[in-house]
Amino acid sequence: MAEIEKAYVAGIIDGEGCITILKRKPRAKRKSFSYTLNVVVLMTSKEVVNYLHGLIKGSWIYFCPSNNIKHKSTYRFVVAQDKAIKLLEEIEPYLIEKKDQAQIGIAFTDAIIPKGSQPSSEMQCRRDDMYMALRACKV
Repeated sequence: MAEIEKAYVAGIIDGEGCITILKRKPRAKRKSFSYTLNVVVLMTSKEVVNYLHGLIKGSWIYFCPSNNIKHKSTYRFVVAQDKAIKLLEEIEPYLIEKKDQAQIGIAFTDAIIPKGSQPSSEMQCRRDDMYMALRACKV
């Protein structure tokens, strides 16, 4: 990404985005919670969301129809885990409002475990600490 594109994406994420770690309950054979880092942008502008999707490989777009005729439908742009970390590393110098959240997301790099693996109790505590720290940034 060119520097001007990084700055533009940072502005979109600062204004319309969300940096979050999703925490899911254990299921099936898993004994621990699973955590996923996501960067999400929800907008009514299909053009901007398509631009982000073309710029950031490995992202998804979801159409969210409105159930209220007074509200526009929206488009949700999502990038997760490794791709989200890479994106945050690229745009972090340009973020203002969400800089702290991005730094926690980038630190989450060390907390990602291979799919199907069980984290150690120390790693599980570390992941939960990052989850709680990111939530605290949003208060």
